[in-house]
Amino acid sequence: MVTKYNRTMVTLSKETKEFLEHVAKEKKQSISATASELLEFALDLQEDMYFSKLADERTKQPYETLSHKEVWE
Repeated sequence: MVTKYNRTMVTLSKETKEFLEHVAKEKKQSISATASELLEFALDLQEDMYFSKLADERTKQPYETLSHKEVWE
């Protein structure tokens, strides 16, 4: 079967596989579509956590503030 998506094989515990099947059934989706959706969500969350940490580090550094007038002159 030809597909435009890349395939990745993962090994799941029995409990994780059963839960994934349950979620897929509840969403009326295939197991692979459900797994893909959950992985994308997890990766987005990981990215958000990275940028949040980066922003926290940057706001701890001393910085000079500019007035509105200084910025727009």
